[in-house]
This record gives sequence, C-alpha cells and structure tokens, in this order.
Amino acid sequence: MRTQSPSSILWPALLAAGIGCTAEPGDDTADCDVSTMDPIAMMGAVMDGHASACQAEDYERLLQARAAETRGPWSSSIRVVASDDGLAFDTQAIQEVLPFAGVPELILHDGAYSLFYVDGDLDRAAQLAYDGSDWFSTHGLGGFGALRMASSSDGYAYSEVDDFEIRGLERGQIVDPDIIRLPDGRWRLYYLVVPLERVLEVGIWEHGTPHDVYYAESDDLIHWEQVGHAAHGPFADPTVHCGDDDSCLMMSYGLDSAISTDGGASFEFLGEHEIYAFAPELTAFDDSTLRLYATSRVEGAPIHSYWLDDDGETWNPDGGERLPAWTGEAPSLAPGLDGGWLMAHHMDWNIEDGERPDDGEPEGAD
Repeated sequence: MRTQSPSSILWPALLAAGIGCTAEPGDDTADCDVSTMDPIAMMGAVMDGHASACQAEDYERLLQARAAETRGPWSSSIRVVASDDGLAFDTQAIQEVLPFAGVPELILHDGAYSLFYVDGDLDRAAQLAYDGSDWFSTHGLGGFGALRMASSSDGYAYSEVDDFEIRGLERGQIVDPDIIRLPDGRWRLYYLVVPLERVLEVGIWEHGTPHDVYYAESDDLIHWEQVGHAAHGPFADPTVHCGDDDSCLMMSYGLDSAISTDGGASFEFLGEHEIYAFAPELTAFDDSTLRLYATSRVEGAPIHSYWLDDDGETWNPDGGERLPAWTGEAPSLAPGLDGGWLMAHHMDWNIEDGERPDDGEPEGAD
C-alpha cells in the first residue's frame, strides 16, 4: 500500500494465469466463463456481499495472483518499539504485534491504544467473499485495501475490534489511515480511496498518480461515518496536522504537501517538498515541536525524522536514524503509557540478506 510496490497487474494477464472458472452444476446465479468474466462486476459483487460461488472463486484467484506479483500487507507484519525521547529506538526491543498487516496508525486515548491498519489476510478476504459477507462495504475491498482496527491495553498485545466500521464508505480500495482529534473532541479519519474501476490499473501506486482522500468522523473511534472528500491530487499515504486555528498541513508519499484553511475539510495542493521520502508521519511533541518521520527514498530504507523550524517552513534533520534500513517502514507514533513514545511500523517478511537494493544516502539526512 503506501510503502509497498506499485501493482503491475493487468486483467488479461490474470486471465492467462487461470482467473475465471466454470459455473458449478446447479449454480445458475452467474455465467463465469473465462472469456466473459467482468473483473469490475465481480469485485463489485464481492463488495456488495452478493458474489456467486464462481465469482468468489475468481476473487480468491485474483488475490493469489496479486500477492504473487506484488509486495503488500499480505507479506508484512506490524511491529512496535518504544523510545524515551522519540528519537532513539532500540531495534533489539522491536516486537511483532499483528501478522498480515501494514500501514499502521496508532492512537492513545483513555489509557488504551487503538491501532488502525490495512488488512493483508488474504484467506480471510476470500472466505468473506464465499460467505457473501457485507463486511467489505464498510471496510474496503479486502486483499486490495481494507481497513481494520485492533485495541490494546499495553501497546503490545492487540485484539481485533469487531464493531469497527465506516458507514457510507466509497466502493473500492481503502488504504492509508491517518487520524486527528477535532476541537470538539470527535475524531477524524483520513484515508485514500481507489475506485473499483481503477484497482487493476498499472502504476496506480507510482509517485505522482492522482488519488482521492476522503474522511470519516466518529465519537468513539469505532463507529465512523464518511463525511466528505478532502483532496484530489498526487497523494498517497496522507498524514495531517492541524494548528490552533483552522489551518492544517497534509503531507503524503514523496512528501507532496497540501494546505487547508477550513480545519482539514478540504486541502489545496502546494507541490513537492524538498525532502523526498515516503510513509510520512507528523507528530507534535509536548514542547510544541512538530516532527516529521518518514522512510527515505526507497522501500526498506532507514526512517529519519525532521523538526519544523519557528519559521514554519524549514524542516531540519534530527541526524542519525530513528530505525536503520530493513527494520521498519511506515512509522506512526503515540505517547507511551508511562512517558516517552511508542512507534508502530510495518516490515516485509520477504526481504532477505543479499537481496536488498542500495538505497544510497537519503536526502536531507545527516
């Protein structure tokens, strides 16, 4: 998803790989001949909870083909690591907390942690399709981009929140969660939407590809209602920070920036940032310092951080690495229960020694 490789999937290639099946005897709900299969109709039926047995089988094969060709949350896990100051993290203390998951957003509220993430459990997604579940309508297209939520009392042991849902959700791939607290105490969840008709596009996750950012709001972090459309532009992996007035900053993949003057309801694209990185996270410290955490340049590269100068424009590198290469991507920070900070991030399981590209020196880092 936001830190994972662009999809190279084309529907003709999937057909060649065996996508499409013959309707089972007695199954008169659909004609699933491989030559007539409509992938968008199939995925739409899955999202609506109306997939035939044949459509569910094709959906499962589509998931398998996608996983075989690309890197995603199905091949990664979410991990957490603590820090006293938000700068020095002990890699020996990293703990895995969720398998088949990526792109975390960590929130501490009322002494408990809420963890929002992109679901990568392909077996679960396929079973939901076979079951004719309407789960997809409030979470997104499982296996391509669906949001889930887990909770923890200590930040390390998590359990799924079954009641989590987003009512009125757009139909398609839903990824890249980011949450802010509104002045009235409610919560706002930002996320990226890739409509069904664009899910199989080549290069959909390349930097600069236009996407839509929507938002939902909630009183309790569990039950959400989609409210509006926040931005359209070369965005992925949005992170939002709002000041005391109605101004808000959004940064995204490549550190493309956007600004809002209406409290984060809508954003205007500003342009690319001088620092090129991805999977950004904006975190406000107790001393009012605003820090930017991001994975530098390429997948698997180190996580660095920068602090915003008093001029409100200059990002200064903290120096060193928050996490070294191949230990973490897509950082999200929340206060620790006893002080300090807890960082959630994901890491891919398929990366092995000897297969790691040379990412070079990240821009703007010491």
